Amino acid sequence: MRRIVSNASPLISLARVSLLDFVKELFGEVIIPEEVFKEIVRKGKGKAGAKEIERASWIRSWKAEKRLINEYFDKYHGRGLTPSDIAVVVLAKQEKAEWVIADDYDLRKVLEEEHFKVTGTVGILLRAKEKKKISSVKEVLDKLIDKGFRVSNRLYNRALQKAGE
Repeated sequence: MRRIVSNASPLISLARVSLLDFVKELFGEVIIPEEVFKEIVRKGKGKAGAKEIERASWIRSWKAEKRLINEYFDKYHGRGLTPSDIAVVVLAKQEKAEWVIADDYDLRKVLEEEHFKVTGTVGILLRAKEKKKISSVKEVLDKLIDKGFRVSNRLYNRALQKAGE
């Protein structure tokens, strides 16, 4: 069975533009660390995406091994990772994830160093356009930016170029 691990930001962002179910279509079941589930559903109660993510039966909350969390905290301390980010790395390692879904630059760098395939909100939007789930990456990205999504000008322009827009 394919193992896909996700961080909070892409799931919340995609829920904000009604594309959360496209993640299921692309990847099937997605696992998130308990820390990420708590961040989205408990701390984020009432905020965008919390209810949708809590109700998504295909998003499963799993416990990352405490020993590995401590080991990776020591290894990546000072690299700008939050405890939830470290739990994502650990769960990906623990479950031998095929893909990890993450937007945070520091987290993505660590995941790449750990040899994981990584995609994020922008990558999923590009796939959504390829699969004709959306007609315009620019339109959806602009909506997300209006809702607080942060993306560099470089990535924004590169995404539009890849999308042919």
